[in-house]
Amino acid sequence: MKKLVSVILISAFLVCLTSAAAGNAGSASDPLVSLAYIEGTYVPGVTEAGEGKIAAMEERVSSKLDESAAKAAGAMAGLDDLRFASGYDRLELGSGAAVRALTGAGVIMLSGYAAITVNRGTVVNVSTGEEVPGGAMTAGERYVVAENSDVTFGSESGAVCLVSGLYALIGDVTMPITRYLDVNADSWFNPYVKYIYDNSLYYDAGELTFRPDEYTSRATLVYALWVLSGRPDSPPATFKDLTEDWYVPAVAWANNNGIVKGYDENTFGPNNDITREQIATIIYRYAAYRGEDVSVLSDLEQYEDVDLIADWAITEVRWANARGLIIGMTDTTIVPQFTATRAQVAAIIMRYDRGE
Repeated sequence: MKKLVSVILISAFLVCLTSAAAGNAGSASDPLVSLAYIEGTYVPGVTEAGEGKIAAMEERVSSKLDESAAKAAGAMAGLDDLRFASGYDRLELGSGAAVRALTGAGVIMLSGYAAITVNRGTVVNVSTGEEVPGGAMTAGERYVVAENSDVTFGSESGAVCLVSGLYALIGDVTMPITRYLDVNADSWFNPYVKYIYDNSLYYDAGELTFRPDEYTSRATLVYALWVLSGRPDSPPATFKDLTEDWYVPAVAWANNNGIVKGYDENTFGPNNDITREQIATIIYRYAAYRGEDVSVLSDLEQYEDVDLIADWAITEVRWANARGLIIGMTDTTIVPQFTATRAQVAAIIMRYDRGE
């Protein structure tokens, strides 16, 4: 650190030197100061004269660093659940729960009621540009903990917040899914969406919403299987409708390995909603590609709509049903051509990958 400070200070001296030289530029009869003079005479003279100032600056910087480190250590002492979020973690605060946030942390209350207690230093509402002495938070506004500060954001009746930076949890706090505002802790798909998020299996896993009830595109499932396989390289596909970079290598890999086929040699339909029988077919082929045993099949005799399954998907749906991946929508219907939501596909992918 001290060497770095010395380099910075010497650089500052050189900047001043450059400015002085530029201000006294000479003419033909009064040439500019030579480089030899600068290197051999001027710089040594300046640095020697400034050694005492450099030493004093280094001492001040070291003192400030030690002071900041001591304050940070004191603030973190006794915090058992200390975390750091480079983006935003979504937290659900139960009654009486709180978030202890340290220097640089940011907090946004999404819903409920939460209040601020400034333990030390300052908290700033950057949405309004004002320092906040404490009290109730405003939903949707962003609060940032200032330098050398320690702040508690607590709730007596429950609240949902986004938190970034260094923080600790106090009391009943749950983290249903990082970032996703539309996935609650008690949602049936919560564990499946968490699996997708933790493994980056959907291309848009970094967005603030998961959109669980939207239908899933064909490219989304193929992308997930490609990621599960380690993102292997593959020769380009022949399809002419692959227009988005994120799924091009995934579709090429799946097509070249017999996992997917197009509607014809030029058309894959990456953005088309995927059906249940298509899901069964793609995962069946993926399992075969991985060398798994795909011989166990269900007879599907309990389903009245079994005749609706396309001829090219009968074996695949029977296998997926036997594996518990594609089960009946009711006790008597399997609805093979029904489109599947993003949450439903998340559940299928996790059950398959974990062998559940």
